[in-house]
Amino acid sequence: MNIVVEQGGELYSLIVDNVGEVMAVSSKNFERNSGTLDARFRQVSAGIYRLEDRLMVILDVAKLLRFDLAEAA
Repeated sequence: MNIVVEQGGELYSLIVDNVGEVMAVSSKNFERNSGTLDARFRQVSAGIYRLEDRLMVILDVAKLLRFDLAEAA
C-alpha cells in the first residue's frame, strides 16, 4: 500500500505495511517526543499521542524526506 505526500512541490509515495484506522485526535493530547522514544523514531517524529492502549508516533514528513541528513548518517 502507498500513501502519497507532497513536500516542497514534489510528490512522494511512502510504502506502508497497512493503515489501521484514521483517527481524530485532540491537540491537547499531543506531546513532544519522549526521551525514552527510540532515537530512530525521534529523528523523524513530530511528537506523540498517548492513546489508551498504545503510543502513536506522528511522522514529520519534512524530516523523513531530508535526504541530506540521510546521506550524512
